[in-house]
Amino acid sequence: MITEQQEEMMESVDNNYYKPTIMGSEKSDLYDKIRPEDVIESMKYLLMGYEWSKQRGEWVFNPVYKNVALSKLGAWQLATMLLSVSNKTTSISSLKDADIRIRTKYLVKTGEKMCLRNWREYGIRSAEQYFFIKEIIVSICFIMLKQPEGAGVRKFIQGVSSENRIIQEQPKKEGMLSGIFRR
Repeated sequence: MITEQQEEMMESVDNNYYKPTIMGSEKSDLYDKIRPEDVIESMKYLLMGYEWSKQRGEWVFNPVYKNVALSKLGAWQLATMLLSVSNKTTSISSLKDADIRIRTKYLVKTGEKMCLRNWREYGIRSAEQYFFIKEIIVSICFIMLKQPEGAGVRKFIQGVSSENRIIQEQPKKEGMLSGIFRR
């Protein structure tokens, strides 16, 4: 069954005519599959001392990490702060290097203040834990903000297309010479 759009394309076809069409549904499906917030969700559980169990298909607490695990409150507040840079909107943004560095610096300072003010509630027991958390914040912020540099994800989504090629060939006239070379 030929759609109306295909009929219109066929009417305007010349030899070897090529027209890519970008389907809106393909873009939205791809956009839905981009989930940078999953990194933050995983980080939150890891900070609380959980591991992903393939057998169970869920996060399971590992008692080995109880001395270095953060409280649920601490992991949740840090994850919530990091969601500001790890989301779909940020992944398709176009940021300059200077903006990325400033934003990372502010988020790191905010995270540090949160950890220092609430160290008991967060379950921070040592300076090593504090520095570890700081490095996680720096890494996630910088990588998530740097990722869309050059509009990589945006260009990728824009480049997704469904190609319709219609090729119409004129029958070739066979003469005496073309018949000889064909054999």
